[in-house]
Amino acid sequence: MELGKCWEKLDKMCDFLDDERELKRKISAHGSKIVKQCSEELLPQALNDLCLEKIREQLPWEAEELEKKLEERLAKAKGLLEPKPLEFYVDCPSEVYTDEQLRVSVTLKNPNIDNTNVSIEVVGEFELMQPIQNNIMVPFLSTKSLEILLRPKGKGKKKLTVKVKDQASARQEELTIDVKEYRVELEASLEMPKEIVLGEDFTITYKLKNKGSIELEVDVVNPFDPSDKTTLILKPGEETSREYVGKLEEETKIFQAPSLVYRDLIRGNKFEAHFKPVEIKIKKKEERIEKEEKKEEPRREEKKDLPSLEDVLDQVSKHFLTGLAGYVLGNFFKERVEYPKPVYVEGVPHASKDDVTVIFSDRTSVVEEDLGDYILIRRASLEEVIRTVTTAGAKSLLGDFRFRIQSKLENWRPPFAPDSRVEMHQVLSPEDSLKELAKELKIDVKKLGDLPGNFCLEYEYKEPGLLGKTLLKIYAGGVARLKKLGLEGRDSTVLTLEEALESLGLKDIKTKEKVIYILASPTGWSPASIETARSVSGRILYVLVDLKTGEIFYNRSENILVDLVSELSVPRMPLPPSEEVYRLDRELLDGKLPEEFYRKKLEELQKKI
Repeated sequence: MELGKCWEKLDKMCDFLDDERELKRKISAHGSKIVKQCSEELLPQALNDLCLEKIREQLPWEAEELEKKLEERLAKAKGLLEPKPLEFYVDCPSEVYTDEQLRVSVTLKNPNIDNTNVSIEVVGEFELMQPIQNNIMVPFLSTKSLEILLRPKGKGKKKLTVKVKDQASARQEELTIDVKEYRVELEASLEMPKEIVLGEDFTITYKLKNKGSIELEVDVVNPFDPSDKTTLILKPGEETSREYVGKLEEETKIFQAPSLVYRDLIRGNKFEAHFKPVEIKIKKKEERIEKEEKKEEPRREEKKDLPSLEDVLDQVSKHFLTGLAGYVLGNFFKERVEYPKPVYVEGVPHASKDDVTVIFSDRTSVVEEDLGDYILIRRASLEEVIRTVTTAGAKSLLGDFRFRIQSKLENWRPPFAPDSRVEMHQVLSPEDSLKELAKELKIDVKKLGDLPGNFCLEYEYKEPGLLGKTLLKIYAGGVARLKKLGLEGRDSTVLTLEEALESLGLKDIKTKEKVIYILASPTGWSPASIETARSVSGRILYVLVDLKTGEIFYNRSENILVDLVSELSVPRMPLPPSEEVYRLDRELLDGKLPEEFYRKKLEELQKKI
């Protein structure tokens, strides 16, 4: 036989063992006997074939590679023939409410080359909602998933045991489920004087108590100014009060306080608490004292002689390194901000003349505050500097996160469904978010080209096959306050979970499947939102990403989140405190460094770790 034909015959001997898909096709067509034939006859004969000796004589290196390939196929065939125990995985929430169904996902994996029949039994303090199929057939070298619906009996810590039995073995997994009562109840009362002097200040006090078992988010509206709204988070059993001071300018016999809107932070249901009208008695002032309104001169540090640009440069040299003077002039003389009120500057290098104030500082290191009758411009705290993100910074952070989340979620699979297939849908594109903002501001969308644009993607993990049911949904989105970035060029306020869901159009989404929200913000997250992400469990879960610091907040007791976050996280060594880091922080706060230069130096230090 020719050398080429010898090679071709041996190279193709039982080559279906090299490809999992082809292996399944062969077993489907011929049964497991084809693997047995390869193990006991075909491959041993090939290793002793005279053709292999001919190849070894003329092509020793190629013969060695071919012999190695045949030995690997023989080892795999023998391994496939060895009986192995059935693998099974159980996934269910660690917490459930008394009025909810407990969804238990059982994944069965058959590592053998013959089909196997399996029986499943569930034992514990739960009521089975539908019978479990007997003799479940799990195909060879395949995975099969099923869902068991249970209803809890009573509340408290409940044991649940899932028993799986096949022809060869029987095993079980024990779980502990915390069954909680689902009760939403807010006690709200109103305290105010029954006699009120017209035109004089009086106090209204709201008293709130969460008497339910679910954390609540309460919107408290100022009764004197409906546009002034405060959002409070109340844990079960927590009580608080809120005072408002105002006056009545018109006579009335009945005072009606605005109702309170509150939401449970588990299911997002909205409720209203109404107050009864309060009968009041109005007293008029006997004497009206007229007060002259005196306009206070704006407080500012006066610089008497500031007639020319040379003088301005002289001021700059007193506060900055000479090399940075060009940066200051180039970046701030071109930017003119007009305020309708007097401006008072505190702790920031500046110069004033003829109602014009020039700030000699990187914009990131100062904060503007409206204090009623004047504008205060002060030095930013370190926390405010760290939280501040510019338009360009937000665009870079959100763009990087979008690219990273797409590449990760396309390849990730839930631990309880490793063979699931994934479908991706776009809920909100950056372009559409900018179009909405342009419509609100009544400007051409092209003028918003420097803004990042919010986005949201939906990943749907389904059982294998065209008609496979949905097992899990993940909504991944990046959110920035586009309007604030567009109007002010920067933002330093932490984002709330409610803001993010509303911006991405996810607030009213209802689904029967398990849902995970992965939300990223370039300015970080509010303490209440972080606490929600860390404590919420069950059918709806949250993963909050702080793009500025790289921190990820989630419930570490949920195994699926631990697996998902380990895939998303990028290991990064923290920057240890040092004299160099401290010096850079102080120079940024003092306005001696621009933000871009500050970040570049930190990145250089990070690379040296």
